Amino acid sequence: FYQDNSNIFPPEKVTLQYWNGDSWINVDNQRSVPEKAAGNSLNIFKFDETESDKMRVIMSHPSGKFSGIYEIEFYRR
Repeated sequence: FYQDNSNIFPPEKVTLQYWNGDSWINVDNQRSVPEKAAGNSLNIFKFDETESDKMRVIMSHPSGKFSGIYEIEFYRR
């Protein structure tokens, strides 16, 4: 996650979801390393294997602040 120490900070909470063809569903068994999102460094989110054409990231950020993402990559084990 991007962090500029002014208005942009890592999110307080991250939820990954996939599209099942009808609605957005939270991925199963989501866990993150590090546990709390870190700015300007690698954050890894692991979850049960999921097949979908669409994924989304929902972020809750600190009040009055913003959150930004550099890049997202998905890998299969």
